[in-house]
Amino acid sequence: MTNKFKQKIIPFSRALVMLASLLLLFISLFYWQRCNRTTSTISDKPVLPPPEEDFKAALFKWGYINTAGKMVIQPLFDEAGTFAEGLAPVRLKGKWGYINKDGAVQIPFRFKGAWNFSGSLARVLTYDGKMGFIQSNGEWKIPPRYENVSDFKNDRALVQVGNYYGYIDRTGKMVVPHEFLKAFSFCDGLAVVGNESFYGLIDTGANYIIPIEYDRIGIPKENRIAVRKGNLFGYFDYRGKLVIPFQFNQAGEFNNGLAAVRKDSLYGLIRKDGSFFVKPAYHQISYSGSGLWIIELNNKFGLLDKTGSILLSPEVDMLYQFSEGYAAYKSGDLWGFIDSTAALLTTPRYGLAWNFKEGLARVATNEGIGFIDRTGTLVIPPVFRDVRDFNQGLARATQ
Repeated sequence: MTNKFKQKIIPFSRALVMLASLLLLFISLFYWQRCNRTTSTISDKPVLPPPEEDFKAALFKWGYINTAGKMVIQPLFDEAGTFAEGLAPVRLKGKWGYINKDGAVQIPFRFKGAWNFSGSLARVLTYDGKMGFIQSNGEWKIPPRYENVSDFKNDRALVQVGNYYGYIDRTGKMVVPHEFLKAFSFCDGLAVVGNESFYGLIDTGANYIIPIEYDRIGIPKENRIAVRKGNLFGYFDYRGKLVIPFQFNQAGEFNNGLAAVRKDSLYGLIRKDGSFFVKPAYHQISYSGSGLWIIELNNKFGLLDKTGSILLSPEVDMLYQFSEGYAAYKSGDLWGFIDSTAALLTTPRYGLAWNFKEGLARVATNEGIGFIDRTGTLVIPPVFRDVRDFNQGLARATQ
């Protein structure tokens, strides 16, 4: 390890570190899939709330703090979601409703499940076990008639009818028939669909771009789609033309004109014509944001810059993606932050660290969870039992 990371660390409770590491593992697994890390299938139903009578009042209630760390919405709720479009879903015992930023109830508590607003609509689950979409006044825009629904992407929402999946538009019209056993949300105007064994790709008009005859299809991005046939991956363009032959053992989506691929046992980066920008030399490569790539070699992590040169040698034990110009890294048992030049914002001193959001990043200390700013200063003291990221200037918290 270089001298850059050989810094004095603050003593920390090992038990809390172990607990925080388990929490990190859970969070990392939960956020694995994405279209811009958001594309998902509803072929497997999410875990839904139990019947209302199975809910019990939470021992520690949730409220919301502002960026000064002041509790501006009192902790009254058994469960709370993030704010989006000025509203947040909250639960009292078995019923969900929505509050505004003043903490006033905007939509009464009457749902079994409720999700964030997106594009002026929010998914909700009724006690009849059906899902639909409401507007910000609480009125139905699309009545609850589906076993499951996803958020709208490219003006299409994935819906489940019986055992099959289709897509509706924002009026509730079924614009892609429910005839697929597997389906994913739209991304860049394209969606992966499938039968029992194979996958294909359709556009928003239900036209096939790639027929259902491939073993796996990745996220459409930058006019390239990774497709697996047998044991090898190649890339199609958005017209359905094979532009990079099947030759890779693994293949990821393109970012800034580059994609991580595995050839035999090592990963490299390719250009859109399939030529190597960085030859295979690493055990893993993933996009880190800010034009940088995380590399992994022998269970140590580092960074490549935009030219493919090593910006940070593989020497830290874990490395997050960049967010707002900074990334959390783990050295030994503790976490710190670096900037996009790999310079230290903080030494490794926290039991756990999260990405920056709205100029602040959560950090765990032996006193609790607080927030640092972009100078590395602890600006909200670690007095919270649990607290989540800021969204629209508010963060849910419990003390």
